[in-house]
Amino acid sequence: MREARKRKSHVPSLKLLAIIIHDEPPLRNVIADTLEAWTRHEVRVERAGFETRLPGVWQRWLQEADLFVVGLERRYDKGTRAEGVPVAETFWNAGKKVLLVGSECRGDHIQAPFYWDIASGKSILQAVTAVLENPLPDPTDREKFRQHFQARLAAPTGHGPRRESA
Repeated sequence: MREARKRKSHVPSLKLLAIIIHDEPPLRNVIADTLEAWTRHEVRVERAGFETRLPGVWQRWLQEADLFVVGLERRYDKGTRAEGVPVAETFWNAGKKVLLVGSECRGDHIQAPFYWDIASGKSILQAVTAVLENPLPDPTDREKFRQHFQARLAAPTGHGPRRESA
C-alpha cells in the first residue's frame, strides 16, 4: 500500500525538453547538469541567458519545451532586477511549466511551488517534480509572488538599454 502511494505521487518517467534561462553561467550549468543526470527522466537541456532573444528561438521554445527553469534575478551594473518574474509570466501565459530559481536564500520565506533557492528545504529535483506534478499557478498565486518582488521589477535606476559592443 505504501509503495502504491509512493508511485502515485511521482511524475511518470518522461522525455523532457528543459530550457534553463539564468544570468549566472555557473549556476545555469549546475542546474542543467543536474537535470541531465536525472535518472528518472530523459532530459534534454538547452541553456541561455536573459539576453537570448534571437529571432525564432523563444517561439521554438514555446512550441517545444516542457519546462522552463528561469533565474529570478538579472544583474546589471547599477543593480538587480527581478527579470525572471515577467519572463515566467510569458511562459505561464503560454501554458508552460516554470520553476523560478533565486540566488538569494529566501526560500524559507517564500512558499510557492514554482520557486526554489538553496533555503527552500528541498532539492532542485524535488522542486522540478513539484512543478511538473502541479497545475500551472493560478493568477492569485502569481500576483502574490509578483507583489513580493514588486520593488525589484523595474530596471535599476540609471540603467539604460543594453548596448552591443562594437
